[in-house]
Amino acid sequence: MKKYWKSLFAGGAVALAGRLYAGMDDKVAAAILFSFALYMVCLFGLDLFTGKIGFITDRVKPVWWFAAVFLGNFAGAAAV
Repeated sequence: MKKYWKSLFAGGAVALAGRLYAGMDDKVAAAILFSFALYMVCLFGLDLFTGKIGFITDRVKPVWWFAAVFLGNFAGAAAV
């Protein structure tokens, strides 16, 4: 369950930053905000699917683990 919440917040942070990027006229400031969102994902150890899918060759984690991260990111983005 903790995995789902961490991926939910990661999806929400990136979706919010993307929404701000699309809505702002100053693209430099928007890019800085988007970079800040990705920094927060790394700083707090949140689970972003695009970062975790690179470790799919790691046979220790089951498929449901990647599915939980994907669904959490999707739900977080949809909430924003």
